Amino acid sequence: MKYADKLKDPRWQKFRLKILDRDDFTCQMCGATDETLHAHHLAYKVDGKRVEPWEVPPKWVVTLCESCHEREHMDREEMEKRLAEALRVQGWTCQGVWMLKEWVMNQSKPMLSWGESNASPCD
Repeated sequence: MKYADKLKDPRWQKFRLKILDRDDFTCQMCGATDETLHAHHLAYKVDGKRVEPWEVPPKWVVTLCESCHEREHMDREEMEKRLAEALRVQGWTCQGVWMLKEWVMNQSKPMLSWGESNASPCD
């Protein structure tokens, strides 16, 4: 089944509405409430296995307005390259990166902007 068809599936539609409702029908990046809203997946794999869009843990799906959603998709690849390079330049070992990944995956809510106050793994 193509991804576009999966987004028409009643299971996805129900899941999507739960996400939008949880986020008060508000973009979690810019606060917009008057634009088309999307339920954006932060990841599609659970324990290394790709799952259906409605099977992703809800904390890995966030409400974004159309503008922020487009920007997120356009910037993702470049951001990931820059992050990997920054970690290498700062001397992060593979073990350190894995520890950081585990800390990030265990956060109860994704960090969407600098305004969030999530504790650092270094605290």
